[in-house]
Amino acid sequence: MVRPALLIATGWILACAGARGVTSASDAGADSRTDASPVDARSFDVHAGEASVTIAVDSTHSQPLPPRFSGVNSEQPMNAAEFWDTRLIAASEALAPAWVRFPSGTLSDVYDWTSGNLITDWISSFDAEVKGSGAVTLLTDVLFADAVPLTRGKGFVTLDKFVPFANALDAATIVCVNGYTDTPTSAGAYATSVLSQGLTVKEWEIGNEPYLYTALFPTSTSYADAMKPYAQQILAVDPSAVIGLFWAGLWSGGDASWNDGYATYADPYWNAISIHLYPITESSTPIDQAIAVLNGVLAHGTVDYVASQLVPTNRPDLKVFVTEVNASGATNPISTTIFDGVFLVEYVARMSTSANVQGVGTHVLYASNTQQTGLIRAANDHDSDVVAAYKAGTTIDTASLDFGYYASAPGLALQVANVAFNTSTASLATTVAGGGEVPANNLDGGAGAPIPSVYAQAYMGAGKHHLVVTNKSSTAESALLQVDGASVLGTLQLSTVSADDPSLANVPGATSRVQIVASTSTGAIPIPAYSVTRVDW
Repeated sequence: MVRPALLIATGWILACAGARGVTSASDAGADSRTDASPVDARSFDVHAGEASVTIAVDSTHSQPLPPRFSGVNSEQPMNAAEFWDTRLIAASEALAPAWVRFPSGTLSDVYDWTSGNLITDWISSFDAEVKGSGAVTLLTDVLFADAVPLTRGKGFVTLDKFVPFANALDAATIVCVNGYTDTPTSAGAYATSVLSQGLTVKEWEIGNEPYLYTALFPTSTSYADAMKPYAQQILAVDPSAVIGLFWAGLWSGGDASWNDGYATYADPYWNAISIHLYPITESSTPIDQAIAVLNGVLAHGTVDYVASQLVPTNRPDLKVFVTEVNASGATNPISTTIFDGVFLVEYVARMSTSANVQGVGTHVLYASNTQQTGLIRAANDHDSDVVAAYKAGTTIDTASLDFGYYASAPGLALQVANVAFNTSTASLATTVAGGGEVPANNLDGGAGAPIPSVYAQAYMGAGKHHLVVTNKSSTAESALLQVDGASVLGTLQLSTVSADDPSLANVPGATSRVQIVASTSTGAIPIPAYSVTRVDW
């Protein structure tokens, strides 16, 4: 079976056949954003004739890759970690996200950027405004109630703390503006403050997930009307600002019919939309069923969904940002597993081939141990210490606390792939032939046709080329790499995360079950079961 990937930009730089097939080993390690200290190093010499898969790259068909493509959502008002903590910075630098969303998603709805606080009166006002929308109980009784002590007990989550963090990562930001309880005038001042501190803003999102609150915004038209004054204030500060409104997309928690008003809106002042995706909505969904759902999302809910659903309803030049994506929001343990890493990397890779998608952000950078997400985790989250400080009417200096940060399995998978996603300038047309197949649901939830277990996407950057390969199966494969019809000769540099068990996860007390393995191959590329591999040459 041959599966075509979508197109990509010009300029594949490849030396004459016989003169050079790959860079030297020293060149291969020269990228400034590379994996941190792989724990293992291996060499493979799988003969090309033994390969079960052929990956063909066509350098004559390419598409520009938006800069700073793969990012992450942060949710610091919801945990004890601090942006200024050098230990968190080091863990985040290894992950290498090219942008960080600030200050959060739902918690931004009651966030005061001038103080970094979640305002009590604003929470009450928000509750009154959205009452009857169904989601209000979850938000006010759980998220807000948990977040207030954590935000205040550590001395607030301020812009002044975030800016040095973003600078340390050389990361841009996506700013989620409070369009619920703050004012348009304040939004303009917010934009002035953000830009004056030198942050690069990829998108200004306004009013997180409004489709959840139909008592307040029964239609997208009413939402767009309410957010327009906020957009005008931001545009007055930065006329070139990318203004994003929210789309009730697949598994976002909203009804797709809510979007209908966008198509006929008289003055579409926005030039971008944000979407969120959490396909596994039940904590009890078994992993085999969850995998079939996620495979279906990859096959049918990525570039085809953007082209058939988002662009026609808006306009051809629409910018699309996925600012929250994970297998599950916070409840299903699949979000800690190696398979979640495979899913997230392949989702980002597939979306990178869409001309409209400008960035994909995983949820979430760091999460407390009560949640099932978090690319970075902690042996001890110390939430109880921060809450205790809040209850005592004081704050705690969390520098004195030993968190024991470590990378989750999904975090390591993205760490491998982000080198390609965030240092490349173009994606290259890539096809895969051979290999096995895996079950995949249709988007309506029913069983669909199986899809190839192996997916691959090639990229090029400044003097460097990358191939990101995923395997969604329990069966290992091996691949022959061809560029413009010719086999790539020489030593290929590989970075891989994999596991025989799709549920394998790094957890407190066993934080290195999943690790990055560095290796070389002089023949076919080994593709382990349930794996993400980056090939450099």
